[in-house]
Amino acid sequence: MGSDEQQTQSLAELARQALVGRVAREITHEINDLLVGVVGVAEASKEASTVRQLRQALQTSAEYGQKIATLIKTYQTLFSQPDPHRPAGPVDMGAVLDQALSLCRKRFALRQIEIQKNYESLPAVRADVGPMEQVFLELLHNALDTMADGSVLELTAKQTGEFVTVTGSEAGAETPAGNVGRTSGSSRSSEAKGGGGKQPGAPADVPANRFGLRLAESIVRRYGGESAAECAPGEYSRFTVRLPVYKEGSEP
Repeated sequence: MGSDEQQTQSLAELARQALVGRVAREITHEINDLLVGVVGVAEASKEASTVRQLRQALQTSAEYGQKIATLIKTYQTLFSQPDPHRPAGPVDMGAVLDQALSLCRKRFALRQIEIQKNYESLPAVRADVGPMEQVFLELLHNALDTMADGSVLELTAKQTGEFVTVTGSEAGAETPAGNVGRTSGSSRSSEAKGGGGKQPGAPADVPANRFGLRLAESIVRRYGGESAAECAPGEYSRFTVRLPVYKEGSEP
């Protein structure tokens, strides 16, 4: 293995570890909030004067517990390594994207960034759930780092020929014409331009997570797909992922 390839793998591993830490912090906060809710319901149940009130408290506690279990399972799936001897797929891209969204929901809410989803009825793609969740988390976090507070992230998923294409774009922001449709597989980020064109609330001069985007790119290419990410903080943010439709016995 050459030194360049070793360096690339080392950077990809650093990006993966950074994502692990980021997601772990977010899940910890989420679980803590849910546990506070469980304690609050338990305290309130002490004052329950009817069987109906007590049953309602138990049901609410069970719902909180289920959410905690789901978060833990999602985290375990996210960073589990796929079996190299098992063919990839089939995977529901829309479901995987929604799972990734659930792990950074709070950050979107704190930034008052609205999510608008438009998913077509999609065929399965050839991939693995955990690695593809990593891909979407990297792309979603990159979008969060560059979008303005109070903006809108439009997510679309549709079939284009023998591929399923997922696109995320900041509503109302114009992507430079030279970058539109360039899904050659390389993850790119544009530097923020100077001047007064930045939207209020956007992070100033935040560089894209280049290593994380390269990690996302390498994962998508592993499954015979393509990915691209273009952004300039305060001006535009867009990403695209294309994966081949699952066919029994197909390999890239």
